[in-house]
Amino acid sequence: MKSVEPGSRILPACLMLLVVIAALGALVVHTLKPALQQAVAASGVTVGYGQPQGAPAIGGPFTLTDDAGATVTEATLVGGKYHLIFFGFANCPDVCPGMLQLMAGVEERLPTATRDRLQFVFVSVDPARDTLEKLGAYVRGFSPRFVGWTGTKDNIDTMVKHYLAYYAIGTPAQGDDPSIYNVDHSGFAYLMGPDGQYMAHFRSSDSAASLQAGLARFVK
Repeated sequence: MKSVEPGSRILPACLMLLVVIAALGALVVHTLKPALQQAVAASGVTVGYGQPQGAPAIGGPFTLTDDAGATVTEATLVGGKYHLIFFGFANCPDVCPGMLQLMAGVEERLPTATRDRLQFVFVSVDPARDTLEKLGAYVRGFSPRFVGWTGTKDNIDTMVKHYLAYYAIGTPAQGDDPSIYNVDHSGFAYLMGPDGQYMAHFRSSDSAASLQAGLARFVK
C-alpha cells in the first residue's frame, strides 16, 4: 500500500478553506452594494425618477464640512435650491472628472433661472488626501459654482449609508507610495429638492442630453 506523507491531506483541506473564504468574501462585497444600485441595474433605466421600488428611502441626517470650512447638514439642503450630489474623490482617474465635466457642460447650457436654483455638490469620500483647500480647487476647476464637501470617515459613512451609495478605499501594493491608492465608488448623482427630499438619480454614464432633460424636468 502506498504510504501517505504527513500533511498531504492538510494541503487540499487548506486550499478548500481558502476557496470558501474567497467565496464568502465575494458574497459580503456583493451584499454591501446598495439597494439603489441593485434596483437600477435590474430596471435597466438610465435616469431614475422617484424612489426605486423596494429600496430604502434615499437621504437622511449628515454632518460634513464644505470647502470654505463651514458645517453642512441635511438642513443645508432645505431652502430655495435644488442640489445635485455626487460622491467621489479628487484623485479619481476617470469617473469623477468625467461626471464633473458632464455636469459643468450641462450647467452651462441650462437657462439662467434654472442654473440659479441648482447647486452641484461633490462629496469626497477620501478625506485623508482631499483637504478642504484641495477639494475647493478641484471642483472649481470644472465650474466656479461647484462646491465640495467632506468630513471624517464616520460622518462620510453616515451620509453614504443614507444615500445608498458605496465606496471602498483601496490599499497600495507592497512597496508603493502609501499615498497612492484607488477608491472604488458608486457612480450615481442624486437630485435633492428644495425640501431636502430625494427627487431623481442619474448615472455617470448618462449623456449630456439625458442629464439636461432630467434636470429640466424637475428644477423649476
